[in-house]
Amino acid sequence: MKEKKKFNLGNYHRLIGTFLALLLVAALATSLGVAANMKENYELELDNNYKKAYHEAMDSLSDVELKLSKVSVSEGVTTQQTLLSEIWMNSEIAENNIAQLSGRDGNTETIIRFLNQLGDYCHYLSEKLTDQPLDEQEKEKLDSLYGIVRSLQDSFKSAEEGIMQNATLVGRMDEGIMLLGDCYEHFNNDSNIEYPEMIYDGPFSDALAIRNAQYLNSLIAVSEADAQQKVREIFSDLQNLEYLEKTAGNIPSYVYRTQTEGGEGTAQISEKGGKLVLFTSNREISDETLNVEQCAAEAEELLVKMGYTNLELVWVTPADSTVYLNYVYHKDEIRYYPDFVKLKIACDTGTVLAFDATGYAYNHIERSLGAPTTTIVQAREKLNERLSVEEERICVIPTEWNTEILAYEFVCTHDEETFYLYMDAQTLEEIKIMKVVGNMIA
Repeated sequence: MKEKKKFNLGNYHRLIGTFLALLLVAALATSLGVAANMKENYELELDNNYKKAYHEAMDSLSDVELKLSKVSVSEGVTTQQTLLSEIWMNSEIAENNIAQLSGRDGNTETIIRFLNQLGDYCHYLSEKLTDQPLDEQEKEKLDSLYGIVRSLQDSFKSAEEGIMQNATLVGRMDEGIMLLGDCYEHFNNDSNIEYPEMIYDGPFSDALAIRNAQYLNSLIAVSEADAQQKVREIFSDLQNLEYLEKTAGNIPSYVYRTQTEGGEGTAQISEKGGKLVLFTSNREISDETLNVEQCAAEAEELLVKMGYTNLELVWVTPADSTVYLNYVYHKDEIRYYPDFVKLKIACDTGTVLAFDATGYAYNHIERSLGAPTTTIVQAREKLNERLSVEEERICVIPTEWNTEILAYEFVCTHDEETFYLYMDAQTLEEIKIMKVVGNMIA
């Protein structure tokens, strides 16, 4: 009689296990394939957006360079006014596009700040030409700015060959290569670039002497989801929000493209603390319905929503249905000029068009400067007798040696001109004198 084979349960379990493992491997392979395809599509879309911003920035920079060169040889007031106004507008377009780009070290803020200053200065000169021609010092300053724009344009052109060969701006993720990273480094490290001393938003509004984000580094890191929620809280009329990337550099940040009722913008939220540090947008301004006081009220409400408190408005510059507002940290009757925040507000709706808190991010800390060894009365007595004091206060100001000084600030007038004068609160040494020219200080 033929003996029946016994059914081996262990072999059956092994067979089922092998079959399930094969199914899992197949499913995993499919999932990885889908994920890889999604990642590739995302990188392609992001890269296309980068290239669009890159080419638009290059076009704007070319226009700025061309028009600066024309200003240098023009003697006609009308021509100069037209060219300077166009430089102002093209600078803003370039600034908005460059804000959408980031390099290997995320050092776009230096370039954005320069373009902002260039545009504001040309706008000021355009208005000044209504009453008086350009003087030699202003012409030399424009020549210097032209050289800087040339250097900036050259640094961007260095990436053009790779772009023409269809290289990605986003870069190979495994190697971390980003073509524009070297462009920013070239511009930031070019020893031939000498920035003219121009201050547009009040005293010491460009005080980024300390390149370590001291304030942010003391805060807890947030996730991308937390940063995204912060953007939604700040922009209550948000219609669409797109995460672009995370930057490195001095202020590691999450970068978003925003769409609100007012138009499209780019927001940069710091990884440490989840603070809005930069925002730029560009849209047409309708009829001007809000005055400066109303715009400032809108700005201050927004600052509180962002978590920036104890700020004092120190400088206002109206410009074509918009207003530029500069705030500094204020505590115990002392103004801290290094800790500044700048906003550009639309006078039709009161919405923010641009925001820059990099000065605050770099410089805001608890200080131990000690009490002054002199009095403000003693300081006032040392002023030139021809000056009439309109305002006086104690403040903290930055120095060219990357330090800070406790100083007395005097806002004075002489022959219908306004001056800002600063004295060391310890030695009564005169440190700096600034003159108000139009809506700016020089």
